[in-house]
Amino acid sequence: MTLTLKPHEYSRDPDTGAIRLTSVRPYVRLSRRVTDKEHQEGIESAALIFIQGGSFYTADGEQTEESDLPEWAKEEMKKLTPRARREAGLEPKPDASSGSDRVHSARSGPRNLVKSADN
Repeated sequence: MTLTLKPHEYSRDPDTGAIRLTSVRPYVRLSRRVTDKEHQEGIESAALIFIQGGSFYTADGEQTEESDLPEWAKEEMKKLTPRARREAGLEPKPDASSGSDRVHSARSGPRNLVKSADN
């Protein structure tokens, strides 16, 4: 699959005309501050990695292997919560019968997808 930065896909219901969410492809964006040297050389893309569907992509949308990721990206991945890792396809989803993964609604507030010092 290719990287898409539009994680929600909608379609129109042919009977009612209502717009419905038909698929969700969440992604995680890892970034770091660009060094002065990288900026001068025009390689800002070296500071950006996307993870979607268990695959890794550079800022240019090119797929890459996890083993080829820069060290800073591997360190940033360690900070991801288990939920963020699941949504990016890095871990299997829990068994639905376990009830351990509640459905998120907009009313429940924002989600923290990166571990903080408090977690």
